[in-house]
Parts: sequence; C-alpha cells; structure tokens
Amino acid sequence: MKRKGFIKEKILDRRNITIAAFGLSKTKKSKETREYIKENLKSIVDGIIANPHFDGKYKRFYRKEGDKVREIFEPSLNDQILGNAIRNVLIPLIRPREYFHSYAAMKGKGPLLARNAVARYCRKKWARWYCKLDIVKCFPSFPLNLVLEVYDHLFKDRFARELIEEDLKAYTNFIQSDKGLALGQGTSQEWANLVLTFACYYAKQKTGLRALVEYMDDFVLIGQSKKDLTRQRDMFKEILREFGFELHNERDSVRPLEYIDKSGKRRGEAIDFCGYRIYKKRSTIRRRLFKKIRRCVIRCRDKPQNASRARRFLSYLGYLIHSESRNFRSKYGICDSFIERMKSIVKGDLKPCNA
Repeated sequence: MKRKGFIKEKILDRRNITIAAFGLSKTKKSKETREYIKENLKSIVDGIIANPHFDGKYKRFYRKEGDKVREIFEPSLNDQILGNAIRNVLIPLIRPREYFHSYAAMKGKGPLLARNAVARYCRKKWARWYCKLDIVKCFPSFPLNLVLEVYDHLFKDRFARELIEEDLKAYTNFIQSDKGLALGQGTSQEWANLVLTFACYYAKQKTGLRALVEYMDDFVLIGQSKKDLTRQRDMFKEILREFGFELHNERDSVRPLEYIDKSGKRRGEAIDFCGYRIYKKRSTIRRRLFKKIRRCVIRCRDKPQNASRARRFLSYLGYLIHSESRNFRSKYGICDSFIERMKSIVKGDLKPCNA
C-alpha cells in the first residue's frame, strides 16, 4: 500500500485554514467567540501560517452525562483551528481505509447505523451467541505511540507527523502523564478511530470472527457456537491488550441471543448497545434511557414549554422513531403537531406558553 505525501502544503493552505476557522465558529455557542473569529479571521489565519504549532493551553471543566462525570479539556482557539485544518486534510484520506463497521465520530455514521448493523447480524440464522467488550477509560489511558505508528503506515509527510506529535504531547505535558487523549479536542476522536480501526481489522483476520461491530470503545461480537465465540473473545482481548488497552472483565461473558424454545417461550437476552435493546426482529429503548425520555415528554406536555426543554425532547425523538414505541407515542400524544410545535419553539417562532 503506497503511503501519501505532500501534506504540509495542503494543511497550511490559506483556504483550508479559513474553512477550519469558519467550521469552528459554527460550533460555538458563545456569540462573542463567533464574532471574534469573524472579525479577526485574517490575523488568525496569518498567524497560523507563519507559526503553525500547538501552544498546549487548555480550559478544564466537568460535564455530567447520565451517571458519569467527564473531565473535559478545551484547547485554545488557535489549537482548535489548527486541529480542524489537519482533520480537513487527513480525514478524507483515512476514511476509505477505516473499518467498515466502525460507527463513532464519523460523518454519515452514528449510533443508529451501529444499531442497524447489529440488528442485521442478529437476524442471521447462524447468530446464536453474543459478547460485549468495553475498554476501561479509553481516552485517559490511550497509548500515544500507536497513533504515530499508524500514521507512519499511511503517510510519509514529516511536517504533519511533527504537528500530530506536538498535538499529542501538548495534552500529556499539561496533565503531566505519558499517555491519554484530550476529551474536548476534536482530533482526539479521529486518532482513537484510526488506531481502533487497525485493531479491528487485525482482530477479525486473526480470530475469524463472523461479526464485529465497534462504536468507539464498545465492541459487539456475534457467533454461532458458545465455544467458538469464547475462544475468539479471548483472542480479541489478548490483541487489545497487546495494543495497550485494558478491558472490563466483569462485562465480557458470552450470552445467548433471544430465541423461541419448543414450548413457544422466549429465551435468551437482548443486546444492550448504543441506547437500544436489540432483539432478533425488533429493537426497544434501553430502560434507563426510556425513563428519561418519558420524564422529558411529561414535562413538555404538562409544564410551561421553553427552548431548552423542547431541544431536549427533539434530541430523544430519534430513539422513539427508530424503535418499537408506537404505543408510548400514542399514550402520551406524541403526534406530528406536537413535534412541529417543539421545533417551532426551538426556532423561536412561538413564544413559550402552557401546553
């Protein structure tokens, strides 16, 4: 496989850095930050072209996601724009080589397509057993040497390699550690995907797995016999350990998929993945997530509506549309007019009022 070169000129191209800055401004909630980027765009672009480097300054804060509290490190504006410029050049070259059933942090993919892939495998006649694997603290414990090794396998541009190495070391120097990727830096997800893609390719060829679906640090393995899947799971775990990852040992048991026995009773289990419970011929919402959705729907229906609450409801709407929730939507009055009203409130077309 021929390695790609001549990347420096593409990264430092004025048009590429301008697109990276505009793309960043669209993601910012702060109006002051958006205006600052637009007003000082020329000086920002000139500064990055003249001195392209990562200064390693981060803003640390915490964000609660469900039961987890994540530590977020937001880089400086200069680092974010330079990171976006690198992504704009490298990602189109990396995407065709990534593992097909990898679905996290990619344009055109996501949790719904990951669920669909698992559901398709579950409907196969040979699908009898499954296993879930989960990496322990994937980003904080990520081995950095793997990113550079994979880069050397795909590219040969020295300048881009030095920039990526500077990006990786800026975060580790900030937290005074020898490994880890920054949660909050846009390039971190791309480097994680790049390494885990190669891990999945290697594991599937080495173990002979029939079905392997990956969503960032979560993996689903599906097989025909318990004995074979147990052997393949142990080989896959050993490969991930060779790459430098730790796995949750208490969550890796091989379990039977849902089936109907001779007496007509349902046996086996559903696969809990990406917020869904996936059965042979249907999908439902994870119980804990379902309770949150029900609570949100009741508040939108019975309490004064505001943009924040309507936006939260619309973020859950995809789960209701793509799962077995027809009875729930009928019971709580989630019809087209209700959905359109929530959208109007978010757009600011309607003033908040009682339902």
